[in-house]
Amino acid sequence: MKKQIFFLVKNKITCVLIDLIDGKIQTCGSDKQMKPLTQLIGMWQLDKDAVKKAQKENERLGICMKHFNFDQRQHGNKVKSTKPITNDDYLKARCLFCNKIIFFFCRGGYCNLHSWSIQDKNIQVPCNGQVTCHALDDYGKICKTSFEVVRARHVCCECYQEHGGHLHVKMGTGKSKFDCTDLHKDHSSYLELLANWLLNVKEKVTKTLLDPILQIIGETNDEQEPFLQTKISSSKMETESSTESDLIYTRFPSLFVLHVFFKMNDLTAELNNEHSRRFGQNMANTLWKSRNILLEQQKKIKMPDSLQDYYEAFPRFLTCFFDGLLTEIYRKKLKVSNIKLQKKNKKQKELDTLTIRKITTFFVSIIVHITFPYMGVWFPNVLASLSRRPKLLGSFQNLLSTLNIIAHTSYSERRLEKKRMCGVKPELRLQKNPNIWNLAIIDNIDFKEKSFSYGNIFDVTRKHHIKH
Repeated sequence: MKKQIFFLVKNKITCVLIDLIDGKIQTCGSDKQMKPLTQLIGMWQLDKDAVKKAQKENERLGICMKHFNFDQRQHGNKVKSTKPITNDDYLKARCLFCNKIIFFFCRGGYCNLHSWSIQDKNIQVPCNGQVTCHALDDYGKICKTSFEVVRARHVCCECYQEHGGHLHVKMGTGKSKFDCTDLHKDHSSYLELLANWLLNVKEKVTKTLLDPILQIIGETNDEQEPFLQTKISSSKMETESSTESDLIYTRFPSLFVLHVFFKMNDLTAELNNEHSRRFGQNMANTLWKSRNILLEQQKKIKMPDSLQDYYEAFPRFLTCFFDGLLTEIYRKKLKVSNIKLQKKNKKQKELDTLTIRKITTFFVSIIVHITFPYMGVWFPNVLASLSRRPKLLGSFQNLLSTLNIIAHTSYSERRLEKKRMCGVKPELRLQKNPNIWNLAIIDNIDFKEKSFSYGNIFDVTRKHHIKH
């Protein structure tokens, strides 16, 4: 989906290109020696907020001199003459993975050097992710260079990094060039993705999709060499046979290519009811067999010295599960919250890891207590003590609020109570009938939320002692 977004020249804003800056995917924020955005050649992702602001205020989008020079070095100077500036240079498309609307710019609508076709479908990735990273490379029929762009699929910088690609990192003067070759040698994530897919979506496989998948995992045919090949030197061939260390993946597609292949063919592995049930059963069996491990840590479980000791006393597989679950949920909530704060020009929040650890500890404590009720788990015992003491109800409520067990805090409850009191209309309860008399009694005592152990209630409500 494309949109015309030429702007009148009014004021140049800061650099709008998205890049990896200080370990974060963001803009550099530079406003020095600015160049017009139309001077770029390659495919670049633009900052969404900056584009919307420019549309609203009729400003001209700009780039800093560093990004301009970087783009020229990667694509050459003579490319500009072959690609005139058109409205099609500005692209508004949805990311293939996150499905969010992303703004891109590329002279001519696509980059001649960095356009790829995966299973005859064009893929467009920002050029700053293809400088030194070979996540997209020539892998035979699966992935190859594309010279015709028809209905291109775009991938944003964040999803590119998340699914196996690497944005270029500027190492600085005098340092070696960024190289991510070693990062691509670890095939554990690759094999895990294949295994999960085979277990969950095998019913979706057709003959047209089976052939390239078999090629990926090492099947050979007459037209193409296997991805898994054996490298044996001439000296070793004479003296010894090949070993496992001699096997190299010469044409093994990258993890990113596999992610794109599955996504375009709707073969992504999703959790189903049966898989979730099996996973829960495996966790229950593992917890049941970990009784001896818990007995070794029983002293810390019954009377811990700190939250950290209490957290580490439980089985690692349980804490990691809930920690990963809650961290991902809070990270997504934080991202939405920071977007709203940014629009209001307020300071953005950071992930509250302490709260996540507290909630994780709570869930694990309850599960361990249910499994082994005579273990004497500390946290359920504390909850039992707080719930039976009226004077500690405030602390009990604060604890439940911290763990997000109750819907709102005590302050919100008091505010809600006042709102309900103001909204009460006693006259609506009156029964109107010629044979009915309504009698109303009004008391002038305002009761407080307090437990009175002894004494006169009037002394407390009036905040002074009445002499008799």
